[in-house]
Amino acid sequence: MPHLLHIDSSVQGERSVSRKLTARARDAWGAAHPDGTVTYRDLGTNPVPHFDAATGMARAVAPELHTPAQAASWALTEELINEIKEADTILLGLPLYNFGAPSTVKAWVDHLIARGLSLDPDTHAPLLGGRDFVVLASRGGGYAEGTPDTDGTTPNPGFRTPYRSSA
Repeated sequence: MPHLLHIDSSVQGERSVSRKLTARARDAWGAAHPDGTVTYRDLGTNPVPHFDAATGMARAVAPELHTPAQAASWALTEELINEIKEADTILLGLPLYNFGAPSTVKAWVDHLIARGLSLDPDTHAPLLGGRDFVVLASRGGGYAEGTPDTDGTTPNPGFRTPYRSSA
């Protein structure tokens, strides 16, 4: 059965363009996969914690040596990676503001990098491939005809584009 992992990350609530885009994409995916299931994660309203001194080493220490804080962080990492493993398609709404992606998305990605769960412990080969990953990015600014972002007067108006581009 097809499974979609739908992730929003905007803090803009109902005003969010990226949330509107992912809702449309989710609905289109549902129409194409009427027997499919969806898991929803909202990093804007329920962010995963950033690594700190108490939790960051959970990925470098054997689980049997984890402190309670590291064990909790590792359990969240397992949960997030399992969401990826269960999905055929991952849909990420990525607003770009303050010159980049929300830090909550970075915290989510940090949790996804874990030897033995998402990386082969010996070769470091990735273990989460074979899925479609759709990123719907939005950014602030003017888009109407003649605005700086469309009339060529803004220096490098696409400064956010390289952030999400692949090599």
